[in-house]
Amino acid sequence: MKKTVIKKGERTINNLRHANETTILAEDKEDMEKLLKKLKEESERGGLSRNLKKTKIMTTGTLNEFILDGTEIEITSYHTFLGSINSRDGYDNKEINRRLSIAIMAMTKLEKIMKNRDVKKAIKVKIAEIIIFPSVTYGSESGHCGKRKGGGGIDAFGLWMWKRTLRVPWKEKRTNFSVLEDVNPQIYLEATILRLKLRYFGHGMRAKMSLDPDIMLGPAEGHRKQGKP
Repeated sequence: MKKTVIKKGERTINNLRHANETTILAEDKEDMEKLLKKLKEESERGGLSRNLKKTKIMTTGTLNEFILDGTEIEITSYHTFLGSINSRDGYDNKEINRRLSIAIMAMTKLEKIMKNRDVKKAIKVKIAEIIIFPSVTYGSESGHCGKRKGGGGIDAFGLWMWKRTLRVPWKEKRTNFSVLEDVNPQIYLEATILRLKLRYFGHGMRAKMSLDPDIMLGPAEGHRKQGKP
């Protein structure tokens, strides 16, 4: 019988567990059915039950229907895992839009302070870096928050926020460089996210019994086809 696992380096991987969530990995529909049935058997031995209504399937291939034990399991194009939205196409649009929406709401709540002429510019910049920026960078080290499909990334939001902080009207047609030069921010969003990712990645690579070294450096089975994927 073919083993329902994914081999990477010297390890065989068929699930990822975190807190009360379990992610099952399989190469095709048949392997997924075998793994879910095996999970049910092992769970029942420990007195645990499996809730198929909360189970979702995301695939990079074509799968129109998946029924297990008479219950149809939802097939989704994205799901939330460890606080980040993962989509089947690999783009970050939903996750970035969600984070920017939270940051815009935070900016709106501070509108009176940002428009107050009695508040110094340095204080407004510090408020933005302490209150608004963390709503964008929170948990980004374990996700994949970068640039959106079609352009317009996180730094574009940063520039929009600085322009609103300085109350720069569009009629002035100021360049982005002149705005940044005026604000002189100590934190850049995409640079901060990259630094957090590298720090988190280094921690995972150095940790004992971690999957990160095998996933990043271990060879995969099979041969890659020539040409573009």
